[in-house]
Amino acid sequence: MTARASQLGRALAGALTCLAASACTLPTSFVCTNSNQCSGGQCIAGGCAFVDDECPSGYRYAPLSSEGLAGKCVPEGFESSVADDSGSGEDTLGMSESGNSAGSETMDADTSDTDPTGESESESGSESESDTNDTDPTDTDPTDTGTTGEIPDTAIAHYSFDDIAVPTIFDSSGNDLHAEMTSLQPTAPAIVGDGLTFTTSDHVIVPIAVLAGRTAFTVEFYVQVSQPTLPRQFLLYYGHESDTAIKPNLTVYVEHTAAPLKTLRVLWTANQTTGLVGTTTLDQGEWHHVGITFSNDGMRVYVDHFLDDDNFFVPALLSPNLAWIQIGGLPTGFGGFVGIIDELRFSEGALTPGEMQPVP
Repeated sequence: MTARASQLGRALAGALTCLAASACTLPTSFVCTNSNQCSGGQCIAGGCAFVDDECPSGYRYAPLSSEGLAGKCVPEGFESSVADDSGSGEDTLGMSESGNSAGSETMDADTSDTDPTGESESESGSESESDTNDTDPTDTDPTDTGTTGEIPDTAIAHYSFDDIAVPTIFDSSGNDLHAEMTSLQPTAPAIVGDGLTFTTSDHVIVPIAVLAGRTAFTVEFYVQVSQPTLPRQFLLYYGHESDTAIKPNLTVYVEHTAAPLKTLRVLWTANQTTGLVGTTTLDQGEWHHVGITFSNDGMRVYVDHFLDDDNFFVPALLSPNLAWIQIGGLPTGFGGFVGIIDELRFSEGALTPGEMQPVP
């Protein structure tokens, strides 16, 4: 029995056992917090994944994983997102339920040996295996979504920092929303190719059109702190420094004074405390992936695909009249960022970790 068939067999057995009970309902999705909950599998980015030789990474998400993960191959490079086995995770276990009929239909669809065209599972599997052979197994490009190898259509702007004609930093998304550095900033080897180095007042200006008027979007990037500076290191700012008391703004920084130290902060609206306080330590010399999402469901910040903090506060409409989006720099009350940023991407909608760039 293949690993894929074994995985489906375990899911089907659980479903049949459940159906034998009179008041049983089937879960339509399951969010894990550690690998102990995955019956021999691995908990990767909130989904139970099992060994599957047909996937380039060697793992495939179980059918009852959350929407966007179920049944898909775990992209290469995501293996480092395996959750710690310590603790039961019962307090934070998430499960949504529906009636028996919905669960039965889901299981029938996942375990069927043939599709509506009459094609057998073995035939479709052969085609899938042929497709995966076309992918270089050593490719760890974070712009590779695991399907096309290209920057996804959801990208509003993407700055790889590999395509620069000083002072212009070219947008790789095809939307021509090019950024501009305000001083001569050298590049350095980073996650993919080169990243942009920042020292104290170095900063990059991103066109205001990237975020203006949006209330559902994602900002993600790779960051390495080379040297802490007090009181806090500014990473991203959307607004106008001289007018923050009046207009809304978005501020993302690393805190070095108030506990917990060396963690991310995300503030929304000037002079307000509404925001996010991370718990993951960003130590010197370490690479981390940071993803920040905004939508009608609130704000979330992820570090290396794990939820670092969330807040159900819904951000107000971003004003199109604000001056700029600034990366790095030295706004009033902040210390200058000293480090490297790579693969900065702005996307439409609140992405899930599985839709973000891989963990370094």
